[in-house]
Amino acid sequence: MIAGRPGRQHFHQRIDSLQRTVVAIGHEVARSIADATEAWLRRDCDAGMRVDARTAGWSARARDVELAVYELIATQQPMAIDLRHLVALVRVTEAVSRSGDLVAHIARSACFEREPDAFSPALRTLVVEMATVAASQFSAALSAFEAEDAKAGHRVEASDEDLDLLHRELFAKLLTGPLETAPAIDLALLGRFYERLGDHAVEIARRITFVSNGDAHADA
Repeated sequence: MIAGRPGRQHFHQRIDSLQRTVVAIGHEVARSIADATEAWLRRDCDAGMRVDARTAGWSARARDVELAVYELIATQQPMAIDLRHLVALVRVTEAVSRSGDLVAHIARSACFEREPDAFSPALRTLVVEMATVAASQFSAALSAFEAEDAKAGHRVEASDEDLDLLHRELFAKLLTGPLETAPAIDLALLGRFYERLGDHAVEIARRITFVSNGDAHADA
């Protein structure tokens, strides 16, 4: 039993290291939401492509984390909370990777042939609000997961309603406004990207409860 203790310590240190890595990637994704949005607002294709170029690195690092987690599951045969922690890491890594893809979509859409003034000041303001809320929610979810703070995770889940309200407001403006079809489609897609970022933040937040007590709803 004593001889096995250093091995278990190394196992838990490895889990902690993988968690720090995926949280760090996630915060990079969150910070890049503002950069991608600014490129979209300015219709700055070069800036958008610079943000898009970051995503390959995120994806590669996230894939390395996921493979390392699977290796730990296969070689260490963890049980109970250790297994839940590793499963949660896989889910969080997937959420971070998919969120990076969404940021890439936002960034690439800066290259669509639209003039900045094709969108009214009210619509542009709404885009900024959605981007700000999505980035804040995503960062808060990562911090809550890292700290294993269930209360903070519940606050992230509750705050998702704010982003949903902004999303509905955007669609209402698109349905009643004079925007032409092509720009309206672009803006509808953009709103969907932010809304999905919020959904991924909620997924990350729910992992906290799953790790602590195995709540099946949290792992849905």
